[in-house]
Amino acid sequence: DPPREDADPLELLALASSVFRGESRETARAAGQALDLFARTGIPSPLADCIRGVIAERSGDFGTAERLYSAAYDAASDCYPALFGRARSLESLGRAEEAVDLLAAAKAEYGSDFDWVRLMAIALYDSGRYEEANPYVTQVLLRDPLDSRILLLRADMLVRAGEYRQAIPLLDAYGAVDSSDRRYLLLRGRTAWEGSRNREEALRYLRKLLSIYPDDVEASLAAARILTGGSVSERNEAYALAERVSALDPKDSGALRVLLAEDVRRKDWASAVACLERLRAADPQYQDRGTMHMVYRSAGKYEDAYRVAVEWRSAAPESEEAQIAYIRSLIDRKDAVSARDLVARALTGKGSSKFRSNLYYLQSLLQP
Repeated sequence: DPPREDADPLELLALASSVFRGESRETARAAGQALDLFARTGIPSPLADCIRGVIAERSGDFGTAERLYSAAYDAASDCYPALFGRARSLESLGRAEEAVDLLAAAKAEYGSDFDWVRLMAIALYDSGRYEEANPYVTQVLLRDPLDSRILLLRADMLVRAGEYRQAIPLLDAYGAVDSSDRRYLLLRGRTAWEGSRNREEALRYLRKLLSIYPDDVEASLAAARILTGGSVSERNEAYALAERVSALDPKDSGALRVLLAEDVRRKDWASAVACLERLRAADPQYQDRGTMHMVYRSAGKYEDAYRVAVEWRSAAPESEEAQIAYIRSLIDRKDAVSARDLVARALTGKGSSKFRSNLYYLQSLLQP
């Protein structure tokens, strides 16, 4: 019930504490009214701050919740609901590493508490520290095998490790809880494609995900990579998905790779050069020199192609493809003497039938 105006401070705190037992809006409203009356007393109370944190967290105001939980825990280090609440709020704010540090500092006092173990499992997972998260995830599932969120974490970790068969039962269990969850659908798609190359099943899950979250970058690129190997209409769909991702983030290297591959397939060399330049700027680690040489050369940018060929031959002197690319670039630069010499020397050695066929073809181009 709403608090009485003349209620004493302890009664007001007792009423506000109802948020720990109920999550309805009426409970939160009555608790908020009780806390407003309590604030008039001027009495400092970590419990009051903690309860306000609970109300803010449930309303989605995680920044305020984190601040209130922090004040409560700083004032009373035995106020463990404030510790756990602050860790949850940091998680929701995308500050998982801070949550890990906060929980680690309290391990001596609360490390055996189940809530601490569960929160540490989630915080380590969200920090990308999967190996460290694994024992905590295992502890939670041993105690509560039906914890849906931890089931999904464990499934994701198995998929990342390539253990697709082990992940399937966990995903089946989670699917009975929430079959429209973003991470669940993405893992289903990855498991179907990477684990068993079931193209239709993978696309079914990914398309369902995109129907719910049309701007999901990870799902868009996963679907695009599968579709690039399909029919013309499917490749066009892959191109459209990659363009959508690129529009959201022009520096997304995954989208640029899909767009470049499609430009090459279409032999749209002007577009391919522009896409390649964007990709090299976005991802300095991109080193597909075969594609780079082909794109530059096909677009008539012979000097750029020559520079790539020189780097490629230097980095992989035994590569037959690099040698052919280098000789082609010499021919493009009208350096027939050097090209003839390299072809003659290469033909005296060993090489694959494809390599020798290319050499004979290039030799024919160099005949007077």
